[in-house]
Amino acid sequence: PPGRALGASVPAMLPSTSSSESLLQEALSAAERDGVRGIPMALKSLLGQTTIGTRRLDAVSAYWRLAHTIAAYHYALDEHRFLAALSAADSRDDQLLLSAAQATAKAERAESRLAAVRAQQALAEIASPAPGAEWPLPADPPFVGAYRTYFKELNERGAAANDLRQIDETLPVIHELIEAQAEAVVASGTALNQVRRASEQGQASLVQVLDAHQRLHRHRRAFLAAVEQYNSQIARYAFSVTLPAATGERVVGMLISTGKAQKSVLASKKDGGQIQRVSGEEPVGDAQGGPQFRTPRLDSP
Repeated sequence: PPGRALGASVPAMLPSTSSSESLLQEALSAAERDGVRGIPMALKSLLGQTTIGTRRLDAVSAYWRLAHTIAAYHYALDEHRFLAALSAADSRDDQLLLSAAQATAKAERAESRLAAVRAQQALAEIASPAPGAEWPLPADPPFVGAYRTYFKELNERGAAANDLRQIDETLPVIHELIEAQAEAVVASGTALNQVRRASEQGQASLVQVLDAHQRLHRHRRAFLAAVEQYNSQIARYAFSVTLPAATGERVVGMLISTGKAQKSVLASKKDGGQIQRVSGEEPVGDAQGGPQFRTPRLDSP
């Protein structure tokens, strides 16, 4: 993701019309001086290095875990700066409260950075970079749009086992959760800004500011957790309905938006009914056809 600084003293806010995609982009962006060091790796490149089904699933899971931890680290940086810029009144109680909140934010910043570094190491073990090469960074953001599994059609053709019904039914619920948490992040950020301005004018207490900040913190982490869960479930579904021999490019089209005219191939073709792909976007023609499918098992993608 392009380098972009979150607010230096106030958590980055988005207008109410912003989508979860924009919110996620903000979370994944940070100034170069703050960001985790590494070389961006495209999901396509990562999958091209692994051919075994279970290994590909592990690779994608590690990829999304790294994206999650980096976004959480950026949030922690942002929140620590916000609290560091606050000042307490002459009240000793307020001073103690603020000192405790600042110390907690500093500890979480360090803990979040450690989690991101460990996630980098875990992905590097799978990606097997050249000796001395920098550790990988996710170049592709997680998918947060509506994902269409076409489970019914695939199941009727024997390409999706009945066990996958659980994922098919769960994905829309997780997507709804992502959208709800994104709205909560925006609303909580707006409320925090208002409470802070009121505090500076003597119309709100420090306790109210810290409560509003904690609410924003909670919804941010819940948003990131929902995004990772969503993409992990998508990966399990996609790898359960396609053979391991499918190319990295085709598999990526089942996991995230490919950006090709905002469309990617879906589950079934109109001509002949041959099963093609699963994706979160609208169907378009594919003259080369899609990968072959098999009857899947969740415990052996």
